[in-house]
Formats: sequence, C-alpha cells, structure tokens
Amino acid sequence: MGNYAKVIKKADLPEADCYYLEINGAASSADVYVNGKAMAHHDGGFSTWRVNITEELTDETLIVVAVDNAANSTVYPQVADFTFYGGLYRNVNLICVNETHFDLETWGTPGIHVTPIVEGENAKVTVEAFVANQGDAQIRYT
Repeated sequence: MGNYAKVIKKADLPEADCYYLEINGAASSADVYVNGKAMAHHDGGFSTWRVNITEELTDETLIVVAVDNAANSTVYPQVADFTFYGGLYRNVNLICVNETHFDLETWGTPGIHVTPIVEGENAKVTVEAFVANQGDAQIRYT
C-alpha cells in the first residue's frame, strides 16, 4: 500500500463553483481522503475516475490518495504474464468548473458521448451530453 499526499491552498486555485479530483490511473484499488475524511473508493487500475471535493475544501486542504495493489477478488486480471505494479501511474488532476458543467461523474467520461457511424462516403454522428445542474442552460450542436 502506498499513500500520496498533497496540501493545496484554496487561494492558489482558479475561482470555480465545483472542484473535482481526477485520477487517471491508480493500481489497483484506491481511496481518496480530504482533510482526513473518506471521500471515495475505486477498484480498477486502468480507468479514470473523479471525486467531487468541493464541500471539503478549506484554506489549506490535505488530499491523500491511498493505493493498494494487493490481490483481491474484484479487480482483474488476477493472473497474467506481466508484473502487477501499484500506485499512481497516470496523472492526477484538479478540475475546476462552473455549477453548470458537463457531468464529470458519468462513468469517468468528460460528460459527452460521441458516436460516429460511417455510411459510405458520409457519416452520421450522434452526440449525447450529460449535464450537471443544467437549469435553463441550452446545449447546441453545430
């Protein structure tokens, strides 16, 4: 098990309504703590996931990501012909957004799902948007 810790100062962050911690790769199970409070648990080392930390931000905030690569029955592969390393092996980002934003809690996506279908020399594109706190905001596709 390994712990990664960082103190961030709210005064150093861009002004925003919501703050998300984005983990792009933590093998193989991980927990996020903000100022000692357990915020999230994630199993699976190869997927992006995010945690809304807005409510827990203080003037100085301690963020800890605890990562464990011990064998367990929920994370695959269990056996392979390569070494199972652990820890953070991709970027960890802080994403700052307005109250209305593409939903960052939709399956680790950026909140937009684009599906192209090639039909001969043409293509048909389907766009699905997931919006948090949409209210009266409109989305236009052009």
